[in-house]
Amino acid sequence: MALKWIVLIKILCGIRGIQNTTQNLRRYSNIPKFDSLVTKAEWKSEEGIYEVSIRQANGSIKTDWCHTLINCSGILKPKIPGLKSFKGPMLHSANWDPKVDYTGKKVGLIGVRSSGIQITPRVQKVASSLEVFIRSPVATPDHPYLTDLLVRGQEPFGYTEAEKNAFEKDPEILLTFRRSLELGICDATDFCKIGSEKQAMLFKTCKENMERVLSKKPELMEELIPKFAVGCWRPTPGAGFLEALVSENARAVFSPIQEVAKKGIKTADGEVHEFDVIICATGFEIEISPFFEINGKGGITMNEAWESERKANQLERNLDNFITLMMKMQSEGIKSMEPSQRATDEFAAHAEEWHKDTVWTEPCNSWYKRGGPNGRPYIWCGSIPAYMKTMSNIRFEDGEYEYAHGNRFAYLGNGKVVADSFPRTERLKYLVPHVRNGNTPWEIE
Repeated sequence: MALKWIVLIKILCGIRGIQNTTQNLRRYSNIPKFDSLVTKAEWKSEEGIYEVSIRQANGSIKTDWCHTLINCSGILKPKIPGLKSFKGPMLHSANWDPKVDYTGKKVGLIGVRSSGIQITPRVQKVASSLEVFIRSPVATPDHPYLTDLLVRGQEPFGYTEAEKNAFEKDPEILLTFRRSLELGICDATDFCKIGSEKQAMLFKTCKENMERVLSKKPELMEELIPKFAVGCWRPTPGAGFLEALVSENARAVFSPIQEVAKKGIKTADGEVHEFDVIICATGFEIEISPFFEINGKGGITMNEAWESERKANQLERNLDNFITLMMKMQSEGIKSMEPSQRATDEFAAHAEEWHKDTVWTEPCNSWYKRGGPNGRPYIWCGSIPAYMKTMSNIRFEDGEYEYAHGNRFAYLGNGKVVADSFPRTERLKYLVPHVRNGNTPWEIE
């Protein structure tokens, strides 16, 4: 299906656009089930299935099962004492309530990672006061091209009429534009290497830009400007963020949060900050283990297996790979598959060696390193294109398999294929597709 220009009215998709897409998908597919909480998943070796316990809205527990369980619950979970004690409106960047009006209100914002950086300038413009709680320095690279797009993306209509007309008239112009955006991300691997020319240039421009803007409140420089390499935690172009932070109605708070109280937030220095509205944009405990209990083969829980140093599992977080794996399991009678320990250890060793001279070894609090300043990074060892190319070729040889019928070749069955049962007219097409006029792909049903 061709990409139509009409969907590109705005540069950045807002929460309502994302919500509408999700709701349309729900109506179209009838797949998502809401008001349900998965509490446990247990592997049943004899049947080769996962038995899943699901708590319903009324408190009852429903039991379901599946051959393949995919956990897409994410790894970020809030952990702030007394978070539910606040009596006023509390918003979360991932669960935004558009009905809450913070105009003319005293607002507290927790966190300055990507969401907090984007929220700060929007709230500061209309709030009577804004206090931003910051745990660590903030790298806001000033990339003119990306910054311009971010600023324009916040407007009701980010693309000009001339751009939209050009996109509609010539799909190649739109394709080139989309690829240029992607190239800006995919062509940035060298800046991640400590001592590289790109890293030195980025660090210099980032520091100079931050010093220039923060000169209005020079006391913020020591706390906000990073001493570690840019990229140790994900850099976010901060269009308007620093400018908002040095405004008269804004205040940066660096004392750690002790607890959330009825009227606001209490920090470690003893100060109580009273607010009308609190916005949570970070302040998360980084935990790779799932929030619900998963019992695998031998009764070992995933939480226990991952309690110490995590071992890379290349079967995770790639939908195309999951579908390919499920097709292989279904067609070849595979009851279970898992990466071998040897393959896992060797990949982890390679990744650790590759990361030795990268920015992620710098002492910064990063979720790339499970939220701490030290430890090995849990991210891909290379560029985005290298990752995509690697993931496009599943290494089945690195797996260990258990077969439903014992013999791995039992799936060959009676020696025939599905197309053998088709009528003759269909067999001409599906049973002998290898007989063709040209060198075109073919597949037997």
